[in-house]
Amino acid sequence: MSNLKKVIKKENKNLLESVSNEEEGTDHEEQDKEYSDEEYSDEEYSDEEYSDEESDNKFDGNTIICIKDGNIFKKIMDLLKEVLDIGIFIINEDGISLESLDSSHVSFIQMLLKKEDFHKFIINKKREEDLHFAVSMKSLCNILKCLNNGEQITISHEDGSNKITWIFQNLDTNTYQKFNLNLIEHETHDINIPKSDYHCRIKTMSSVLQNILKNLAYIGDYLCINVNKEENHIDFKSSGIDSDALIRMTKNEYTKLKLTKNITSSYSIDYLTKYAKSSAFSSKVSIFLKTDAPILLEYKIDNLSGMIKFYIAPKSIV
Repeated sequence: MSNLKKVIKKENKNLLESVSNEEEGTDHEEQDKEYSDEEYSDEEYSDEEYSDEESDNKFDGNTIICIKDGNIFKKIMDLLKEVLDIGIFIINEDGISLESLDSSHVSFIQMLLKKEDFHKFIINKKREEDLHFAVSMKSLCNILKCLNNGEQITISHEDGSNKITWIFQNLDTNTYQKFNLNLIEHETHDINIPKSDYHCRIKTMSSVLQNILKNLAYIGDYLCINVNKEENHIDFKSSGIDSDALIRMTKNEYTKLKLTKNITSSYSIDYLTKYAKSSAFSSKVSIFLKTDAPILLEYKIDNLSGMIKFYIAPKSIV
C-alpha cells in the first residue's frame, strides 16, 4: 500500500471534493472554529448560461471544449508532467477535472477547471458515466509546445474514437494547427481523500512560499514546519550534513495565519518545490496543516474559477 494511502485509510472518511468560491481578499480570520475543507463548496451553474442552445439540444457525437487563453492550460500541464506519466482527465457537467496519485504515490493531485471558464463546452448530457481521457503527459506537453501566445485551444473527441484532437487557433490571422493524440488504456482507481479539520491555515503570496522553498532546498532534502500557536508564528527549517537553516513566517499585510494547535511535521522539499511552481498561474496559495496528516497546498487559478490542490504525505510515513 502506498504511503499516502496509509494516511487516507487511517483517516477513514469520505472523499473531499471541494472547490472554494470565496472572492479574492475575503478575510476569514474572524472564525473561531478550526479551518475545515467544508468551507469550500461547489457552486451550481446553469447550462443555459455557458453553452450554445442549439448545440446543447442536439449532441452530434462530438465532445468539443474550447478555452480562449491556451497558455494557462499549457502552464498547468507543464507542471503536472513533472510528477505524472499518465494524465486521466474527467469531463462532465462541472468541467474538466483530474484526480491522481503521482508516479511515486507520495502525493495526490486534484484539479478542476470549471465549465464556466470555457468559451465552448459541448458534451453528451445524457451520458450515464463521466467521460474519461487517459493520455501520455509527455506527449501532450510536446504538442502544447507548439502553442503560440494568444492562441486558443479547442479539444474535440468523437464518440468511439481512440484519439483526441487538439486545435490551436489564432483568431486574428484565422490560422490554426491540428494535432491528434492517442488515448491510453487505463484502470480507474477510487481514491478517498477524507474531510479534515486542519489545525493551521496559512494564506500568502505564492512567491513567498516559492522563495522559502528555494532557499531551504540549498540546505537539505526535507522541510520541517514548526507551528507555534502561542507566539503566532511558523518556522520553516531544513538541515543538511554541514549546515541548517530557519526561515520564520509571521502575520503581515501579505500573510494571514490561523493557528489552533502547535504542529511539527516534515515534508519532501522536492515535491513542495515542484508544486510551488503553480505561482506561474496562481498569485496566492493557501496552506493547510494537521498533525500526522498530509500538507495541503491549494491554488486558485488567476482569472479563472478553477483550482488545483496538492496533498503531500509527511516524512514520518515516507
